[in-house]
Amino acid sequence: MKIFLIGGVSVENSDPIYAKQKEDLNLSMAELGGSIAKAGHDLLVCSPFEGSADAAAAIGALSMTSHSGMESDIEFHHPDTATVVAQMQGLKRRFPNVRGLNAHRDRLQRHNGLRLGRTNWAQNLLHAGSS
Repeated sequence: MKIFLIGGVSVENSDPIYAKQKEDLNLSMAELGGSIAKAGHDLLVCSPFEGSADAAAAIGALSMTSHSGMESDIEFHHPDTATVVAQMQGLKRRFPNVRGLNAHRDRLQRHNGLRLGRTNWAQNLLHAGSS
């Protein structure tokens, strides 16, 4: 089964409770990501950045698979920007022996002043839920 997980802290970085929210998010999502991988499911996420539920869950899943030898796919669907690609490369360096860490880049296109991804996100969500 593919499980799509996104989210993040609910306050700005400058908020006094940011550090506590990020710590709680990282711990809970890493545990959830590890449980998803341990159960043999695939994880579908978007953001590789600190402070996102996506990254914390992916790190939990990657940690589980790297220590246990289990296989689980972790799919990142993200915009094809230098910042995001660099962050993804950092994850790959952190977990060099893990198979199943996949990046799906979406090149952004301009249409009537709007930035649109190449893929239809709603359609992808429906497809991911049906796997």
